[in-house]
This record gives sequence, structure tokens and C-alpha cells, in this order.
Amino acid sequence: MKNTRIHLTAVDLNRTHFAFSPLWEAVMGFRATLEPSRFALHLPWICEAQDAIKDLNLSALTALCLPTGYIPDFLTPPPHTPLPDFSEELQTLLKTDPDTVRREVLLAFEDREMPVAAKVFLERPEQALIELAQNIKLFWERTLEPHWPRLRAMLENDVMMRARNLALGGPEALFRDLHPLVSYHDGVLELDQTVCRTDFDIYPAGRGLLLMPSAFVWPRWNSIIGEGWQPTLAYTPRGVANLWTNTPPKGNHSLELLMGRGRAEVLLSLDPPSSTLELARRLKVSPSGISAHLSTLEDTGLVERQRRGRYVYYRLSPTGRSLLELMGTVLERELALPG
Repeated sequence: MKNTRIHLTAVDLNRTHFAFSPLWEAVMGFRATLEPSRFALHLPWICEAQDAIKDLNLSALTALCLPTGYIPDFLTPPPHTPLPDFSEELQTLLKTDPDTVRREVLLAFEDREMPVAAKVFLERPEQALIELAQNIKLFWERTLEPHWPRLRAMLENDVMMRARNLALGGPEALFRDLHPLVSYHDGVLELDQTVCRTDFDIYPAGRGLLLMPSAFVWPRWNSIIGEGWQPTLAYTPRGVANLWTNTPPKGNHSLELLMGRGRAEVLLSLDPPSSTLELARRLKVSPSGISAHLSTLEDTGLVERQRRGRYVYYRLSPTGRSLLELMGTVLERELALPG
């Protein structure tokens, strides 16, 4: 078994922090469209995305965003703020040092033939980065920007929950259910990496670890551990299994007896966080009926609301999540991994 081991000192653990990245979601989302069979969970969105970009020439992005294996880290620079802006992230991409571009492109193609579109990054890196940023921007606008409020609500919800786990229970509580292929013991975070040829030992040396939830790393995990970058671990957030579904959740008899079927269904549907209209569509109930249930659940402290611009999303409060666990409802988290 090949593993990556991240050796975290006390200083590293104190500097462990969270963020998410729209640029990362765009690059990894594009990768999912190249090999839909590996990302079956996202098929509803993938079909929509493929149709939306069928008239675009995305050759620069296609050249580097390989369906499997290493993707140059400069495509997805770790965010410097917990709530990065997509346009600002593109500017960071454009400022990548040419030597870093050449080194990472060569690394990506060290054991495979390099296409002509990728060679431009070696010959004219500055110009190639401009075309790459344009490709990513077009893909984002056509496929992910319309869904970003929902995605962002899910990612924020996961960050808040895990930050709370870290504050209350330390690193053991944080990493306990991060991913089935991730384990933590005595300061070492071990990442099962059976597809790789060699083991890796990473020493952040006081830089800490960035934890980044991402919808499009399912069903595994991903990392940025290359030279010059903040050590980063991208993992699957809670609620991703229900991100694109319009299917009502499986009922829970005990919960229905406690609060009534309607409110129970709404509570069970809030992973990931959802808007009133999304809940109404999924549960086939009028928006006014959903609003009434949400108002009651909010008054009892089981649900919280969050506003993002003109959008309002509802999510489980810590009390609401605890209630579901107490009633024997296990929220979707550890998804089946391919054999």
C-alpha cells in the first residue's frame, strides 16, 4: 500500500485552517466532464455542463486537466483567504512564475506524451496562462456560476462544522470522519494513495495544513504538496450526495412521530443546505408550506438560515444535526468507494 504521510507538529496543528475555492471547483469540475464514469454522483450536472460548453474551444484547459494523474498545481493555487473571489483567484493564476509553470507541466507529462497545446506552456508560459485563464472563466460562467450559491452554502456549512469539531475535540475529532482513506494518529495524517508508485512524507515545518472541501474530489481525496505551495488536502464535504438530486429523503419513522412527517422531511433534506424553492421542488410541496415548516424548525433551534446576496439558504444547526444522530438517522457521509 502506498501512502502519503503529513507530519504535523504542534505548530502545524495550531495553524491548520479551512477555505474553499471556486477556481478549484471549476478546474476539478471540468475534469469530471472529461471522464463522467468516474464521477457518477455528478452526472446530472455533467450532462448539463457538457451541453453548455459544446461550442467552446477549451484546448488550453484540456491540455493540462488530465482525467487521471497529476494536474499542475498552478491551475489550483491554494486560496489565501477562507472566502476567495473567483476573479481574484484567476489573477493569482496569471501571476504564476514562468519557471513554476514549466516545472509542473514537465512533471505532469513525465511519463506520457505531451500534446502540442501543452508545449506552449513551456515555450510561451505568460501567453499560455492568459489563454488558460480565459478557458477557465468561460467554463465557470457557463457551468458553475449559476449553481455557485448552492455549492458555496454546502462548502461553508462543512467548514463551519469541522472548525467546530476541531475547536471542541482537537485534531482527532477533526480527522476522524474526514474520509475513509484518511487516518490520523500521533501527529501523522496518513492518506491512502494506493494508485501511486511511491510513498511520500510531507513536513509542513510550521506552515500548517489547509483543509479544503470540494464537491468534485469525490469519491477520493486530492492534495497539493508540490514545491512552493501551502500543503493542502481537499476532501468531500457532507451533503454532496444530495447536491443534484430532486429525490425526497428516505423517511425516519421515529422522527415523523416526534415532529410530523412534513417537518421531518424538511429537516432530513437540509444536507446540503437548501433554499425554500429547492426544498419545495424536491419534496413536491408548495413554497409557502416549506416556509411554514422552516419557520417552526428555526424557532426551535434545529435550523439556521444564511443569506448570500439575494439567496437565502437553510442548514441544520448543531442541535438539529445532533437530533438526527440521536434519532438514528445517519446523514450521508461515507460514500461507497470504487473497488
